[in-house]
Amino acid sequence: MENIKEKIFCFKHNKAFFLENTKTIDILYKFNIIKKEINCVRCDNRMRIVVAAAYIDGYAYRCSSKACRSKASLKKGCLMASLNIEFVKVLRGMYCWVYDCTLARAINFCDCSENTYIKSKI
Repeated sequence: MENIKEKIFCFKHNKAFFLENTKTIDILYKFNIIKKEINCVRCDNRMRIVVAAAYIDGYAYRCSSKACRSKASLKKGCLMASLNIEFVKVLRGMYCWVYDCTLARAINFCDCSENTYIKSKI
């Protein structure tokens, strides 16, 4: 129970993760929502988080094998995999859903289209 209280306290008193995608990723990583490592689907070696400008989040998993070096999105294997938006916008969408914001307010806060916001709720 203490762990849950710590998480709630962290969310209440740390609004930086609503502003910067890197802070959001740090929080999700800290609470084990994003894994530190995953297995590569090509060669079954470990994939680690690296900076990757080609991905919308700015980070990706990269295979540690020099022969493979494949990359995968941080959203791989989770419910957010189909969304092509930043983690910070997904978290904002969750916040709006939990606090039952109006559609107009949620779209403004999430900085996304109506279709994207509705898709993120599913």
